[in-house]
Amino acid sequence: MTVLGELAATSTFVTNYLIHPFVLLWLVDRFGSTAPTHRIGPGSFVIVYLAVMAITQLIAFVMFVLLERPLIDTGVRLTRERPATLGERLEPVRMSG
Repeated sequence: MTVLGELAATSTFVTNYLIHPFVLLWLVDRFGSTAPTHRIGPGSFVIVYLAVMAITQLIAFVMFVLLERPLIDTGVRLTRERPATLGERLEPVRMSG
């Protein structure tokens, strides 16, 4: 399976990041400073909603590919190469008596 196939199969990465408010505030600051926000119509609302979702998905995808996925792969590799536990390293205690 390709990397993009894996990412499509595990598409929950988008919901793990709470960046929607930051994107929304950025969009309002960037484009909404001249428009009265209390008079937004249904068409404008849908456009803003779709823009926030698209930008958020893109940011989450990049964050997953560059940060989270390498950390997950490192964790998987480390658990496969785990060292012996303390109980496996100690010699059994023999009681004399």
